[in-house]
Amino acid sequence: MAKAYFVSDIHIMSPDCDRAQTFLSFLRSLSRESGATHLVLLGDIFDLWVADHNYFIAKYQAIIDEIRRLKSEAVEISYFEGNHDLHLEQFWQERLGLAVHGGPAYVEMGGRTVRL
Repeated sequence: MAKAYFVSDIHIMSPDCDRAQTFLSFLRSLSRESGATHLVLLGDIFDLWVADHNYFIAKYQAIIDEIRRLKSEAVEISYFEGNHDLHLEQFWQERLGLAVHGGPAYVEMGGRTVRL
């Protein structure tokens, strides 16, 4: 059975803010062993992330590491861009292997097709 988690509009402004720490704790609690099959990031996870600038990659390395860990455990991860996190394909898709969507898309979850 699919166990999907959806996160949206948390607007992380810095790696030290409460939202970032809460999100990091949440990511650390997920694993394939705990039953997580999908993680869907529905935009505006970060208050600003435009393109694949090295600045943002370094700034949010701890979060990226947890997402990379989940991906390595075969958790399917989709990132839907918001108006505060744009042009993410080059890093999130090409380097991390996440499905990145600039708008609505159909995603397979637990044998069903879901429009997000």
